[in-house]
Amino acid sequence: PARPERQQSKQVAWTDAQVREALESMSQWYLQWSPHLWGKEGLAQEIFKSYEFASFERAIDFMTRASKVIDAWTPPHHPRWENQWKVLNVFFTTWDVDCRVTQLDIQAAKKLDALYLGG
Repeated sequence: PARPERQQSKQVAWTDAQVREALESMSQWYLQWSPHLWGKEGLAQEIFKSYEFASFERAIDFMTRASKVIDAWTPPHHPRWENQWKVLNVFFTTWDVDCRVTQLDIQAAKKLDALYLGG
């Protein structure tokens, strides 16, 4: 895939320990490593969460609402996500620092949780 223009290169990548500490206060977010073309040595450090909905339609409705909110974020920061039936899997990493977790990812995850909870 085409790599987007670097916009977040001033962000600081976090260690696994820093990420795990931040995730302690966040419900059901996890640290994982995944293959990624833009990641250092082909791997991305990501935070991940699954959101479950009552139906496929509700999952798509959430994705539609979330996409509008996400597009308005300053600075811009978009997730990778996958939808299968009524489950939405969300992944955050900062591409501009070799696919490592930064403060932006933690903030974005908290914003998405607030949207999911109706905030």
